[in-house]
Amino acid sequence: MYALTRMRKRSRMKPKAFLVFLTAAALVFSCSVPCAFATPTSKKDSDSLASKQALAESISKKRDQLADDLEIAGQELTKAKEKVKETKSRVKDVKQQIKDTDEELAQAKDDLADTVAEEYKYGSVDYLSVLLDACSFDDFTSRLYLIDKIATNRAQAVEEVDALSTELEQLDSSLENSLAEQEEYEAEAKSKNDQVQSTLAEQEELLSSVTSDIQEIIDQQEAEAAAQAAQRQAEEEADAAGQTSEGTSSATTSSKKKKKSSSSSSTSSAPRSSAAWAGSTSTAGSHPEVVKIAKKYLGVPYVYGGSSPSGFDCSGLVQYCYKQIGIKLSRVACDQYNDGLHIAKSALMPGDLVFFGSSAASIHHVGIYCGDGQFIHAPQTGDVVKISYLSSRSDYYGACRP
Repeated sequence: MYALTRMRKRSRMKPKAFLVFLTAAALVFSCSVPCAFATPTSKKDSDSLASKQALAESISKKRDQLADDLEIAGQELTKAKEKVKETKSRVKDVKQQIKDTDEELAQAKDDLADTVAEEYKYGSVDYLSVLLDACSFDDFTSRLYLIDKIATNRAQAVEEVDALSTELEQLDSSLENSLAEQEEYEAEAKSKNDQVQSTLAEQEELLSSVTSDIQEIIDQQEAEAAAQAAQRQAEEEADAAGQTSEGTSSATTSSKKKKKSSSSSSTSSAPRSSAAWAGSTSTAGSHPEVVKIAKKYLGVPYVYGGSSPSGFDCSGLVQYCYKQIGIKLSRVACDQYNDGLHIAKSALMPGDLVFFGSSAASIHHVGIYCGDGQFIHAPQTGDVVKISYLSSRSDYYGACRP
C-alpha cells in the first residue's frame, strides 16, 4: 500500500486516472501469462512429433526392404520346390525302369536256360535224332550252329540287361542322394522365408504403433491449438482496444510451418535404374493378346506360390497367361527377366513384362504391361490381381518381350 501511495505521489496522477492505470497493467499481465506458459508445452510436443515421424519413416523403409526380401526368399523357395518335384518325378521313373528291367532280366535268363538245355540235349544226348531228322549232313550242322548261336545271343542279352539293371540302380541311388540335398535346401529356404515374414509382421506392428502415437500427438496439438484460438477470441472480445496475442499467433504459424515441412520431408524420390532405359527400342513382336487374357483374372486373390486361377503370385500369373498363347516361361520373376528381348522403358508395348528390383539379381516382382503407364500384377499377400501405374513404384528395373 505504501509503495502504491509513493507511485501515486511520484506520478502526481489523480485517483481516478491512477486506478485506470492499474487496471490496464493488470489486463496486460493477465494476457501475457497464458502465452508464456503455452509455448514450452507446444515445443515439447513438436519435438516429440518430429522424433516419431523420423522413427516411422525409418521403420517404413525397413518394412519396404523386408517386403522385397520376402519376395526374393519366396522365389528361392518356389525354385527349390520345383527342383524337388522334378527330382521326385525322375526317381519314380527310374524305379519303374528298374522294375521293368528286372522282369526283362528274369525272362532273358529263363530263355537262356531253355536254349542251353536244348543245346545240351542235342549236343550231348540226341545227336542221332538231329542227324536222322536232318535232310543232309549240312542240315544237321546248320541245326547245331543255329542252336549254339541262339544260346550265345541270349547270353549276351542277359549280360546287357544285367548291366542296364546295375546302371539304373546306381542312377536311383544318385537321385535319392540329390533329392535328400534338395529337400534340405527347400527346408532352409522355407525357414528363411518364414523368418523374413515374421520380421516383416513385427515391423508392420511396430509401424502401426508409432503411427498411432503420431496421430495422438497431432490430435493433442490440434486440441491445444483450438483451445488457444478460443482463448484469443475471448481475450479479443474482452479487450475494447482489440489487442491480440502476437506471441501465440507467431507460435501457431511456426507450428504449422513445421508440420508442413515435416509432411513434405517424408516424400523421397528413388534414383531411376539405368536398366530401365537400356534395351531394344523395337515395337515389333509384342503380344497384346496376353493383356486380354490377364484381365480375365482381375480380382483373383494373391496366393503365395500360386499359379492357377484359384490364386496367383506375380510370376505365376505371368507364366499362366503366356502359356495360354503357347509360350513357356520360367517359374520365377528373376528368371523370367531373361526369357525374352530386353526392352527400353520408352518402347514398352502391351504384353511386355515389367520387372522390379534394384538389380537383375534382386528382381522380386513382375507384371504385364497393358499400356498408358499401367500394368497388371498379383501384388502381395492380402491383395488381388489388379491394375496399377508404373509410377506408383520407385523400384522399376527393366522389361522384356518374350
